[in-house]
Amino acid sequence: MKHRIILITVLLVAATAIRADEEGSERKELAVTVLDAMNFCDMIDQTLDQMKEAQQKNLSMRGMTSSSVDLDRTFTIIRENMPCDDMKQEMAAIYAQVFTTTELRGIRDFFTSEVGQTFNSKQPELMRRSMEVSMKRVNAAMMKAMEEMRRERSGTGSGSGTP
Repeated sequence: MKHRIILITVLLVAATAIRADEEGSERKELAVTVLDAMNFCDMIDQTLDQMKEAQQKNLSMRGMTSSSVDLDRTFTIIRENMPCDDMKQEMAAIYAQVFTTTELRGIRDFFTSEVGQTFNSKQPELMRRSMEVSMKRVNAAMMKAMEEMRRERSGTGSGSGTP
């Protein structure tokens, strides 16, 4: 009798694990359709292009010169190490863990709608402008931090006890 209870328990646990795995697999497949609806591969390409452009501007603003050949080579290597299909599978696994099936369906429905497609087509512009705002603030904050540290080191900062 004791062995039967253990066997039944093991079978129930195994069945639950199989069901959870099947649900997870279905949810991951749904997550892939969400990423496809979001034009995930195009989004990666556009994001890398924007990062490259921002890096070039950042280097220029700091008076640093970097060969465009070096920057091109760097981003070629980055792209080679971020193949879209691999990235999509990894991101789909994350989406499947974070979102419920109902939420994934809603996200998919949004991105396949006219409004969702419009939002998606304007996403690169939103990202570009957001990066510009962020970079301005980060650069300003870094300049302020460097100035404060310079004053502190020279003994003229507010923490040195001198006015």
